[in-house]
Amino acid sequence: MADKHDQDWQTEHDFAVAPSKPDLKQPPKYRVIMMNDDYTPMDFVV
Repeated sequence: MADKHDQDWQTEHDFAVAPSKPDLKQPPKYRVIMMNDDYTPMDFVV
């Protein structure tokens, strides 16, 4: 009797769960990094 009860959950399909959509947001356009470097000349700075 316990075996039949254990297998009932596998055959019952009373409801369905829809997968949720992830929340999407716009990526940032720019990422600014400031570095205080006295060694690098201005010729290399972009």
